[in-house]
Amino acid sequence: MSFTTIKEEIKIFGKRKYQLMKDYVELDEEMNKKLAAGTIGTKTAQDQLDQAYNNSKKESQHRRDELADKIEVEYEKELKTLKESVQSVTADDVAELSLLASTKEITKEELEGYFVKYANKPLALKKIREIANEKPDLLMIDFERFDTEQRLYNLRQRLKQEVYFIDGNYLVNGDKIALAGASMTINDTMEHLDQLVDEYMTGVELKKNI
Repeated sequence: MSFTTIKEEIKIFGKRKYQLMKDYVELDEEMNKKLAAGTIGTKTAQDQLDQAYNNSKKESQHRRDELADKIEVEYEKELKTLKESVQSVTADDVAELSLLASTKEITKEELEGYFVKYANKPLALKKIREIANEKPDLLMIDFERFDTEQRLYNLRQRLKQEVYFIDGNYLVNGDKIALAGASMTINDTMEHLDQLVDEYMTGVELKKNI
């Protein structure tokens, strides 16, 4: 299992939820036609709609919980790997960072190079960030880009949000307007998932190449 695999499963979940919405709309239309034709009674129609609704809700919630669990398991696995790659700061590191702190002129690109160099040394990263905060010209640096552990946490949260959004906002209720809206937005959600995972994986590869 990987976040890339989980991302694809979330996409499938979104499309499945859309299909459940569509199926319910079609069933609702079918029941109304049969009611108008007098081929079924009101109770029979409502019973079929209720059954479809309950089955859809149960399926959606079950899949939501499954995906949330998978995200958590992958998060813990990735976090363990990151923590195992942590290195201690050496005397040479301290000397270099002290020199960096005393340097008056340093560019954004140069400082970002230090973030890359010390990506596996959290204490060094903390010091570099303090140095950056003392230099107004460097405040626009995206610190999170170099904090893989924070990016991992953010990815975990965002993926869970997507899963719960799909379950809680794509409602199976016969609303044709909501169905049309879901048809338009679900592709945007899926593209956003690609971006979330790609951004995290870029940070991971950055650390591996150090």
